[in-house]
Amino acid sequence: MKHARRRGFSLVELLVCVLIVGLLAALALPSLSRARDRARDAVSLSNLRSHATILAMYTSEWEGAFPCFADPAAKRTLVHVKDDDYLELRYWLTWHYWQFVLAEDYYESRVLPGSMMRPGAGYNMSYAYSCSFLAAPEYWRDRAERPRRLWRGTRESELLFPSQKAVLVEFEPGTPYRLERFDRRPLLMSFVDPSAAGVGEADLMTPVLDGEGTELGTFHHIGVYGMHTVDGLRGRDAKQR
Repeated sequence: MKHARRRGFSLVELLVCVLIVGLLAALALPSLSRARDRARDAVSLSNLRSHATILAMYTSEWEGAFPCFADPAAKRTLVHVKDDDYLELRYWLTWHYWQFVLAEDYYESRVLPGSMMRPGAGYNMSYAYSCSFLAAPEYWRDRAERPRRLWRGTRESELLFPSQKAVLVEFEPGTPYRLERFDRRPLLMSFVDPSAAGVGEADLMTPVLDGEGTELGTFHHIGVYGMHTVDGLRGRDAKQR
């Protein structure tokens, strides 16, 4: 009795199959990457809205005053965090440490809740408090001199565009702050009203070019979108909303 001979794949056919699979994977990966980024953006926008709501609650409870915890006349301010913990805070570093100071009263004493991180960021804090809340509107005009006497807290009564003035901005640790966009994604930010949105490069307002200035104690010496608003609270960070 003759047995049928089983024919396998030839080397050429196998290589063709591998090539096809590789091409299909290459076509699918960008779509998967974009879908993943959109999902992360959605979570991050939800986080930003939540934090903007908490900051609005703080402002309401403090008779219209926006968060400003450090003394501008001191090199460092001892700020209560929770229980017996204190933080030595340099004035402008409020942009980074705002959540530590609000933790006990507004975040159930969790200094770094998960909502402080963009998914996949691998960093414990992804949202920066705008420095334009830490000085008088007159400080944020394009000029070489930025006098220290204008370092102060700000109030809701000084605000002109609540739906276009950023209060928190998503940032990527390790990415150089610069006037150019970090990447091609919209910049995610929350606003005073409170709301949150991704703002494309064409709709971002140019910040004060030299940031906070170069006086001892300042932190950013270059303008950052949403962080150094021209005219401060009287200005806008997004052209259209």
